[in-house]
Amino acid sequence: LMANGTNRVGIALGTIVAVCTFRRAGTLRTGGLGWLVAPAIVGGVVGAAIATEMSKDKMTWVILIAMVMSLVLVLTRTSRWLQEDRHASPDHKRLGTVVVFFLLGMYGGFIQLGVGVLLLTALVLNAGYTLVHANAIKVLIVFVFIVPSLIVFAWKNQVNWMIGLVMASGQVIGSYLAARFASHHPKANVWIRRLLIVMIVVAIGKMSYDVLKPESSHVDSRPVGLTSAILDARD
Repeated sequence: LMANGTNRVGIALGTIVAVCTFRRAGTLRTGGLGWLVAPAIVGGVVGAAIATEMSKDKMTWVILIAMVMSLVLVLTRTSRWLQEDRHASPDHKRLGTVVVFFLLGMYGGFIQLGVGVLLLTALVLNAGYTLVHANAIKVLIVFVFIVPSLIVFAWKNQVNWMIGLVMASGQVIGSYLAARFASHHPKANVWIRRLLIVMIVVAIGKMSYDVLKPESSHVDSRPVGLTSAILDARD
């Protein structure tokens, strides 16, 4: 679980850079995003609190299921994914959308891996954004829920700040280049979708290997965190 918390240091710094880059390019439109951001923040805190208590085996299964669902969604409704109307009018002020982004925030707070794919799916198919604008809004939402979830992990002593800052140097550069590409490339929608598919397939392969390898049956599935401390005290 230390890796789950440490990874968020670089993500927090990387998303700051990406948000600023999208903002300067005019791709990030923040009007009316409170309906998406507020539930994501609350969900992020709840998810982080759950993650500090959950076993590695259960976490792997959750990620695998989420990735399979994401792949199905990305491969469907192709026209919505590839629309390039820069003046689309997103309709996201609905209770259902608030619930969706609370759950996505909770998942992102729980385990960061794959949350970007799920957010893009919800922003394009549920909220009605184009893929380019959804990508900009995604990094903003990730930032606003990653910070409170990082605080929760730090409070549980599950963050290695030195390693996190070293990792952040690469994530910051990558975030800047990705944001520049998404904002200026004429076929950004097409390439972002292709990259999403590749990333999801790779993630599914990695998670499937972790679940099916023989050694996985011997992994300690006891929860780590407050619950573990209580169990140790009783032994």
